[in-house]
Amino acid sequence: MLMSRIGCPASVALLFFILPARVPAQTVSGGVSGGIIQGGPGGIVQGPPRDRVPPPRTGTGSVKGRVVDGVTGAALARARVTLQGATRVTVLTDASGAFAFANLPPGSINLGVDKATYLNTRFPTPGRTIRTSFRPVILVDGQAMDGVVIPMFHGASIAGRVVDANGDPVDFAQVSAMRIPGPGRTGRPMMRGGVSTDDRGEFRVGRLEAGTYLLQVSARRGPNPDDMGASAAPGTAPLPQPLPTYYPGVLSVDQAQPITIEKGQSATDIDVVLAEGIPGTVIGTVTMSNGSGLPDGNTYVNARRVTTEMNRGMDSFVTGTGVRPDGTFRLVLGPGEYQLDVRVSPRMSNGPPRPEDEQFGSAKVSVASGSEDAVAITVGHGATATGRVVFDTATPPPASPGKARVPLFSESGECHSGEATIAADWSFKIEGLGGTCSSPPSGMFGRWMVKGVIIGGENALDAPVTFQPDQQLRNVQVIVTDKRAEMVFQVSDESGQPTRDYVVLAYPVQRSRWASNVRTFTLPPIDPMMMAMMNRVGTTSSVPGQIPPNGPPRREAMSGLRPGEYYVVAVDDLAPDDLSDPAVLDRLRSSAARVNVPESGTADVPLRRVSFIDVMSQR
Repeated sequence: MLMSRIGCPASVALLFFILPARVPAQTVSGGVSGGIIQGGPGGIVQGPPRDRVPPPRTGTGSVKGRVVDGVTGAALARARVTLQGATRVTVLTDASGAFAFANLPPGSINLGVDKATYLNTRFPTPGRTIRTSFRPVILVDGQAMDGVVIPMFHGASIAGRVVDANGDPVDFAQVSAMRIPGPGRTGRPMMRGGVSTDDRGEFRVGRLEAGTYLLQVSARRGPNPDDMGASAAPGTAPLPQPLPTYYPGVLSVDQAQPITIEKGQSATDIDVVLAEGIPGTVIGTVTMSNGSGLPDGNTYVNARRVTTEMNRGMDSFVTGTGVRPDGTFRLVLGPGEYQLDVRVSPRMSNGPPRPEDEQFGSAKVSVASGSEDAVAITVGHGATATGRVVFDTATPPPASPGKARVPLFSESGECHSGEATIAADWSFKIEGLGGTCSSPPSGMFGRWMVKGVIIGGENALDAPVTFQPDQQLRNVQVIVTDKRAEMVFQVSDESGQPTRDYVVLAYPVQRSRWASNVRTFTLPPIDPMMMAMMNRVGTTSSVPGQIPPNGPPRREAMSGLRPGEYYVVAVDDLAPDDLSDPAVLDRLRSSAARVNVPESGTADVPLRRVSFIDVMSQR
């Protein structure tokens, strides 16, 4: 059910994706030619010529090596090797797979390699944790780094065949590969690839990284001509139809058999037998909110399977059908929970329909095996939101853009954003809002951050919303600010000594906001140039990873956080997938500090680093 107090915040907040393109002239960015700054929608702005680009730094260091196939060891010719550091240079490997870089200055470098049909790779080889995913090589002046070998791998793959209950091949079935968390993790499976079966029922999901996967297969059912005709005769038994099935042939994700693949490995002969069930029938009626008949045009209804925590992010579209001129429709669906989304697009004489011309409606239905259910869906024009933007800033606000699309989104794809009309005084009107929509993760939009969306006296920025047909949302205040709050860290290791070997996590105290509001901070290795400066002032340290006590000041800070209370914890390292695992975040709370981030200013946060493995092993 829609809560009226959150009926527009998610949508209006997104209005400010347009702000960076409309800031004052001195902040416009873009290409430069002859002193003219090529701006965005704000036009071309005259600016001073930029200084000449300094010549690239050179030195006496060098790097030589070879690129090889990681499985066979064969040389790979014409692979592109890009060195990134103080300079950026790209070369092609020769027939023996060899490459060379010379005249390199001291500093941090890394090598990126790409070649057709192979997965891109880097040297040093990235690890699977946040701190090891990007580890540069420290090159000192005059160093000759020889004998570097960079293996490349084809993507791992899962291949097999989809058949129905009789053993016949199923074409156009959608096969989805979902990577599951490692041992001891409880996060949901994440989509990593998908394909359709061919006319032999065969499939191959390629370019996968090493890991453990689940396969889900759904038979595609296009619009059935019978659904547009009269209902089936009374007493006619519905025919069985395939249901979404997990490998090897089960209906529950808990019973699915995982498939583990290593780098470049192919898992073949993965045969999936689609389970069958007796479908149910949904007889629907579409009516207009104003009582009129359906307009001349196209009215369509889509059926999407309701997602759960375990299958969210997967393609949930099942089928769809047209709506008859009398407003009725018929759908045959397998057992399960569905959302039905109706869209009415009137025929226009002067081009495609505008968002405010279209009408929408939705309903949820539970389908049981062999059942026949009736559903009535009322459609109307999209919701309308009106209000004003309030700038909490000491600097003048930018000029209004006039009109702009509002880029809302939803995981299901059934979200209609409409267009915003914005007056010179920043009062606005947005029409054509429909579906269930979400705002993006909190963050900075250029110089501006959305501080709050106030309706009914409450700030409702973070909740997704379902817009109702013809809904009117008035007196909305969108508050934006260019004030920046930040947390500055002082991290010590287990013995109490300052350290730079850590990952800081900050996430809201409210559990409902964890899904899209986890922030991380980590430091790169110390550059030789920095070490040289430390040596000159006598602040060297012989302890790896330890910070010299009197070294140059370091900026270890996280900015752009929305005001509020956060859990903040420093760990030695963790995997990127851990950030989306509620069980991991819940366990880390016991070692976290609770920090109140102000609207502006700095919060100093002293932290003692903890071992991620030790925290996760605690009972």
